[in-house]
This record gives sequence, C-alpha cells and structure tokens, in this order.
Amino acid sequence: MLVASAGARGEVVSPGAVPLAPGTIALSLPKSRQVIQRDASNHADIQVQGTWSGSPARIEARAVVMSGATNNGVATDWVPIADVAASQAFAGVIPGVTAGGWYQVEVRVIDADAGVVATGTVERVGVGDVFVTAGQSNAACFGSPAQTPADDRISAYTLSTRSWRWAKDPQPDNSAGMGTGGSPWPRLGSLLVQSNPVPVGFVGLAYGGTSISQWAPGTDLFRNLTNTLVRFGTNGVRAVLWHQGESDSLASTSAANYAKQLSNIVARARSAAGWPVPWGIAEASFHPSATRSQEEPVAAGQRLFVAGTPDSFRGARTDDFNLEGKLSDTVHFNATGLDDHGRLWAEALWGVESLTPKNGNFEANAALADGITITGARIIGWNRLNGTGTGIAVGANGYFNPDARTYPNTADIPDGGVLPNMNGRHVGTLGSSATNGAFLQTLGARLKPSTVYTLAVALGVRTNAAVFGGYRLDVLANGVPIGTGTAGDLTTLNALAGGNAAGAFTVVSCIVTSAVVVPPNQQLAIRIAKPGGAGTYLDFDDVRVSSRPTPYGQWQLLHWKSLTDPASIPEADPDGDGLPNLIESQLAGMDPRVPDALPVPAIVQVDGEEYFQVRFPRNPDPAFGTVGLQISYDLKSWDDAASTPGGDVVVPDEAGVLAVRIRRRTTPSVFLRLWARP
Repeated sequence: MLVASAGARGEVVSPGAVPLAPGTIALSLPKSRQVIQRDASNHADIQVQGTWSGSPARIEARAVVMSGATNNGVATDWVPIADVAASQAFAGVIPGVTAGGWYQVEVRVIDADAGVVATGTVERVGVGDVFVTAGQSNAACFGSPAQTPADDRISAYTLSTRSWRWAKDPQPDNSAGMGTGGSPWPRLGSLLVQSNPVPVGFVGLAYGGTSISQWAPGTDLFRNLTNTLVRFGTNGVRAVLWHQGESDSLASTSAANYAKQLSNIVARARSAAGWPVPWGIAEASFHPSATRSQEEPVAAGQRLFVAGTPDSFRGARTDDFNLEGKLSDTVHFNATGLDDHGRLWAEALWGVESLTPKNGNFEANAALADGITITGARIIGWNRLNGTGTGIAVGANGYFNPDARTYPNTADIPDGGVLPNMNGRHVGTLGSSATNGAFLQTLGARLKPSTVYTLAVALGVRTNAAVFGGYRLDVLANGVPIGTGTAGDLTTLNALAGGNAAGAFTVVSCIVTSAVVVPPNQQLAIRIAKPGGAGTYLDFDDVRVSSRPTPYGQWQLLHWKSLTDPASIPEADPDGDGLPNLIESQLAGMDPRVPDALPVPAIVQVDGEEYFQVRFPRNPDPAFGTVGLQISYDLKSWDDAASTPGGDVVVPDEAGVLAVRIRRRTTPSVFLRLWARP
C-alpha cells in the first residue's frame, strides 16, 4: 500500500488481506469518529486509504459537512487521490480541510470514460484536537460515576483495533490499567467543543496506582506512550495531559527527583516522536496515607518541571478536592470532582486568565472557634513551603481564628471579631521554626508584557509585637521573582500604620512591572514569606492581586489592541517614518501606523536675534515616560539640549512642548535627535 503524503497527520494503517469482489472499493482510512489534529492555521489533511479491485481507474475524494445542527466546517471539492491499476491499494490526502465536523468523506472511482464506477463513504470524520491522557488513577477512570459527553463530537481511540468511538466512560483501556468508572475527559471534551465547536479526541494511556518511575524510558508504559505518539505522527496531537503524583507522595519523592524523572520522560518521548510534543502537567500530590511533608515536594517538582521546560504548561490542580467534598472514596473523584477536574483542564487549555487568589481570605477551610489554630491540614488554594521552595515549611503554619490573646477585639460576638483590613474571621499564619517559610499560590494567569501587577496583603502584628517575624512579598513568573519584591520589619509596618501596628492589620503592597517583551508561558504565582526564625509569627489576610497596563501598554492597546503584537514593541517602526514607537508614544498627535512628518525647523526672532527653532508637542500624560532632544555639532558627540549661559542655546520651559532654539549667528549648522525612555 502507498503511504500518506508527507506532513499528513493521523495514523497510517496497512490493508487487510480480505480479497475484494471485482468493481469494489474498500476504505481503511479515515475511520468513523476519527479526529485529525488541526494545524496552526486551523486546517488538516485527511488521509484516505483503501483498496480497489477492478479495471485501472482514478480515485477521487472530498469532505462534505454532514447534516445536523451542531455539525460545521467547509466542504471541499473533489480532489484526485491516486491513479490505480487493477486490484491495487491506494493512499492520498484531502488537503487543507477546515477544522470542523462531523464531515462525511466520500470516495469515488472514475474509469477511462469519466464514469463513476464505484463509491465509498465514511461518516463522522472530524478536524479538531487530539489529546493523549497519561498518569495514574484519577486520569484512568477510577472516579464515580461514569461520565457521558454532552456532545456527539467527542471521540475516544482504541489502540488495539485502531478504531474510534464516542467518548463515554469508561474510556478504552489502552494500558491494561484503566478502571471502569468515571474520568474527567468527557467533561473536558464537552467544554472544549462548547467553546470552540470542533471535534475532540482522547487517547487514554493512564494506569492506576503508578509512580513516576513506572513511566521511565524502557518501561512498558513508556513504550506505549511513545508508540502512540509515533502512530499519530508529527504534530498529530495537541498535547499530552499528565495527571500523576499521588503515588510519589507515598514514596517520599523529592522535588528535584520528581522534576528530573518527568523531564527525562518528556525529553525521551519527544525524541521518539520527532517533535516537541506539548505537555500539560497537573498539580496532583494528595494521598490520604501521605503527610503534607511528603506531598509538598511532589507538587513542587511538578512546578519545577513546568517552569524549566519549554512547550509545557500547568494543568489542573486537584490537591484541594479532599477538602472540598469532591471525592467518591478517599482519593478518587466524585461527580463534582470529575466535573471540576475537567473544567480546570479546560481553563488551562483555553488560557483563562484569573488573578484572583483562591481562598485569599482563608474562609474556605472549615470554620474554627475563637483562638483555634490548624497547622497540619492543607490550606485550600495554598502551598506552604520552606525557603528553597522544594518542601514543606516546618513549624506552626496554617490558619487560625484570632482571639483576645493575640488581637484585641477579635472575640467572635455577633457582628464582631473582625478587625479593619481583615476579610472574615480567619487569617493565615506562618510560625515556621526556620527562616523564610512561605505561603505560595500559583495563579490562573500567565505573565503579560507592559503590565503593572499589585499584590496587596493585610499583615497583622499581634499585641505582643516582639514576636512579629517581618515580611517579604513577591510576585513570581515561572518561580522567579519579578523585581525585588517588598520586604519590611516591625519598624516598617509601624510607619505604614501611622505609628503603631500592634494589635491590628495593615495593608502592604508589592508592585512590580513587567517588561514590554516577556517570554511566553510564564506562570504567575504569589509568595508571602516570613524572614524571621523560630519564635516569630507572620499573620496575614485578604490577599488580593490586580493588574493594569503600563502607560506604554495603554498606548499599545490603543493602537494595536494587543500587548504582544511585534509591531508594537518600542524599537519597532511599523510606519517606516524613522520614529520608533517609543518616541511616537511620547509625542502628541503621532500615529504609529501612519507615517508622521517631523516638525520643520523655523527661523524666529527673539530680542532682535534670529534663532533656529524646533517644537514637538508632547503627550499630555507625563506617565508615558520621558522624551528629550540631543544636540551635536559634528555628528560624533551628542549632548542633551540645555540652555547655555550666553544664550546660544535656549530650551524654553513650556508645558506640553519639547522645544529648542539655537542662535543662528553663532551656530550656522547643528544636528538634533530625539531620545525617549519609558
């Protein structure tokens, strides 16, 4: 059999050995309910393979949108697939089919007299997104109850038969380690199709109870994974969705070891596939038999991998499900958990941006009576980390309900117990016995360019101010602080509070600004740390994060409605008028998309003297930055334009205008240039 043309996506199959009656066409590809991965231009080639038994002929094919309210796409014209001799296998593609479905693929045989002598059809063929799912039981149909897709255009693939079916749970057992219950994949597929109506396909490879070492190169699970990626070809899937880690908490796997093992798996899998397959990594470490000190390193290893690996992204975070009533037993997900698991994956794939911290007021955990502190349990939304960020912070770290022993007027009486700047009766607390213990939360957002981020936290100082351990606030991108952060001690907080911060909560802000150009896929996080050591505390509440464009970012949005368009960066000159964007942003009346003429020097009379004068109207908003003029008399050395004592150069002090006058009598020739900084 001929193979598919170069660059086509999807599997290639071998012809069957069943003989055909004369005049018969048999199709082996595409398969009914097959989903072919779309490319970056929202198209894909559909492979067509089969066997013809009859006289020499020409094979043609087309894709037409099937009837039905939910089906969509763009029908193709008939295209030649192959010229075949009698009783010959054939293969080819319908090129550039627009994402959509379901399509019906129609194939016809044309004889030498241009007559149609045989036809074949395959219904329900889609161009959309294909996901390989891998990991352990919460990716492998061990939830309850089994889930059903809300749309017909969601398929699941069976490796052994090379066939597709509707993706109702349980998913096809392609690993010999799948359960028979529910998974998040029908819900994920339903959400993806709802937001972008193209078919979605899943290839399930997860195996219940596996540790990361059981997926290492050389294992059966790894071979199954790489064989699958090879079968689907270059760019043949959108991503691998990895949900694994619970077993490694039991095994006390360190953060560095987990990240190293996962990096090896991904690198070797990509090498086998021959292309940089994207990977989504869930944050999944909770196991009912593990301790928090065992779980935190695994979650940290997952974050380390994403931060250090190109073409990877953060997936669902399910480590709070046990505290939120989302389990069907002690570790697997119930209907609410499966629904939420699918939603979290959808948001990761959509690139949903949310800067709102989860449980930023510490009210989501179980309510506590006055004076009670919980330090052993997980805090919903938060990780508690040591100074290196690779393990749990040691000491009394958790959340508590203050009472009069720590803060006056916090007794829980009706309409009482909440101090100014608190947001509810519970607050977070760091009482770590080592320095730099921290609360960390990964946000549902990635770093944007030209953006000002503000992390605001209400910090508490107990009545006994001597136990205050200081503070440090950071906004992180892929685990690295942006800027220098904000740090302080009791003296700093007393000044912010107007003299005495004891017994109260004072709002402190960390404000950072991103560059105009930033690397892609930089996951944002926030960190609240206590520099003090044993015997000190840091209490905090009402954690908030907000953002706004920088002044230059506002200008980018005004003209391009984008912060990432390459034409909008400061050094670019998209209109070719010789003025880079940064300068145009600071001069009034400039349009960076249309060439602007520079002001023409004029000769003016001042006190009986002739001067060359140049005037540039400035942007009235000084926050746009600084713009200025430099002078040169030989094009070698340049100096900022400034008034000279003798009056040969005059820089008028005019609001909203950048101007310079140069005495013509003493300076017959001069050169000027503009400079700017944001």
